[in-house]
Amino acid sequence: MWGWFFISKILKSNNSVYGIDYSKRAILLAKIMSGCEHITQEDLTNINNIKNNSFDVITNIAVIEHIKPKFVKKVIDNFYNILRKDGLLIMAIPTDNLKLPKKHFQHFSINRIRNMLKDFEILNMYGCHRKSYIFKFICRIFSNPWIKIPIIYKLLNPIYDLFYKNCNLNKASIVVVICRKK
Repeated sequence: MWGWFFISKILKSNNSVYGIDYSKRAILLAKIMSGCEHITQEDLTNINNIKNNSFDVITNIAVIEHIKPKFVKKVIDNFYNILRKDGLLIMAIPTDNLKLPKKHFQHFSINRIRNMLKDFEILNMYGCHRKSYIFKFICRIFSNPWIKIPIIYKLLNPIYDLFYKNCNLNKASIVVVICRKK
């Protein structure tokens, strides 16, 4: 869902981008929203068209939870293989603090995330989306069109940052992990 956003940001910085998705619909949306034509349909468990050591950075934002548990290791191994030495893997992973929706096969504990990425050097791991009633309230406030008024947004933004960004890993609903290929 958010892949197109990252693709468009990377394209603006004159870097080359190659996108993969399993869904034809998601690919079409990403191409429209980002303007990138190098997005192909592939299965992350069986990446055939990409040579080893091809990428400096791989982003995997809210994807790994959609992979069947028996294939997660294969996907992580594929990421490792196609990353260049010292390449970065950036992932956003839902934690066990979130209720499991129908389209997710699993969510992850912090220990499970660390274990899943044991072949990488974890450079940074931080939580966001603190699970609380205050966070839900803040999300509702920010979805209100009146909040788009700059002065109100400016006043509420520090509160939003407090509950959205950099929260305790044990209370986070999403963990962002930045790791490097050893």
